[in-house]
Amino acid sequence: MTKRLMILGVKEWPYGSSSSFEKNTGGGTGKNITKLISSLPNDYKHTILTRKIKNQEDFESIGNLRIHRFNFLFGRFSRVISFYLAILINSFRIVREEKIGFIICNGSISIFIGSIIGRVTGVKTIGLPRGVSQTRKKDDPFLFLPFRLMELFSFKKMDLLVFLSESERSRSRRYGIVGKCKSVVIPNGVEFRDLKINNVDKESSHFEILYVGRLVPWKNLDLLIKSTDFIAEDILGKLKFRIVGDGSERKNLDKLVKKIKKSKYFKFEGFSLDVDKFYKRANLFCLVSEDGEGLPTALLEAMSHKIPCITSDFGLPFDASCVQLIKKLTPENIAKEISFLFKNRQELNKIGMKGYQEVITNFSMKSIANKWDILLNNGEFTSYK
Repeated sequence: MTKRLMILGVKEWPYGSSSSFEKNTGGGTGKNITKLISSLPNDYKHTILTRKIKNQEDFESIGNLRIHRFNFLFGRFSRVISFYLAILINSFRIVREEKIGFIICNGSISIFIGSIIGRVTGVKTIGLPRGVSQTRKKDDPFLFLPFRLMELFSFKKMDLLVFLSESERSRSRRYGIVGKCKSVVIPNGVEFRDLKINNVDKESSHFEILYVGRLVPWKNLDLLIKSTDFIAEDILGKLKFRIVGDGSERKNLDKLVKKIKKSKYFKFEGFSLDVDKFYKRANLFCLVSEDGEGLPTALLEAMSHKIPCITSDFGLPFDASCVQLIKKLTPENIAKEISFLFKNRQELNKIGMKGYQEVITNFSMKSIANKWDILLNNGEFTSYK
């Protein structure tokens, strides 16, 4: 079987190229796919179907990578419809001409489109849900029903579903969208470089709390902001919250910070391709997403920098002792955990080192790429249930 993969669901190529003109840039999916492609053996060939950003070429061939870019209409709904319609129209020709062996579909819409392409062409399809509509119903009730119908139709038609965590797989089964489709768990991975040991000085008067990711409703950044109302003044005065990323909630979060008069404690950095510079000076990473997260790349990146992490209980694929877990997500509880770790620096550093050991042992991009290599070489997916 040919080792050329056609990859759907990546919003732009290269990662971050749309950041200059829109807030909803590609998230962790594009970043993770970029790393995965570079980590797989060289005999794999990759075909990316993505959006065409201003001044980009319609087609590029770079080494073992081919990028097909398509024009799209602006607007919340027209953008998605026009882009995926262009993919559907052109994909049959690309599959035939480039002798595609697998179609990798990232997200619900790509799984829906991929199920049609796979059914018509006979090419095997692999779906990565990366969250499902049921868990984000309150964020966009208008889109919930069409997404739900797409998932019910298409997830079961994948040759294989790949989940980021066992928790994500269990949720999908519970919502009845997996059916008898075979599935496996392969998490995101991170690369390791020459990283600092992020021990925090007990006497330090500066304490930086970092968030990296999209500014969207299910990330619950409003709860993080409101938590500052419950942090003692003597602690709050030493804190700086740095928010790296952009998205649909940016204006609402700005307004909230001003409304509760906490502007001096928050810095919104916008989207950045150089996130390492923020990790290097952070003392604590905070992720307070609701149930429905898969496994955010930013969380693994923070752990790989030995940064202690506070997270909500969205179904982590590792022992809870590797992070400071918030069991009931409220502003009061977020404040309680931040205050505890600020006052207990030894415990803070202990969590940072334990998280680092977990990630370096089980989530290196090299080991994740090896799991994908084994999966793709078992083209009939006979060992999966």
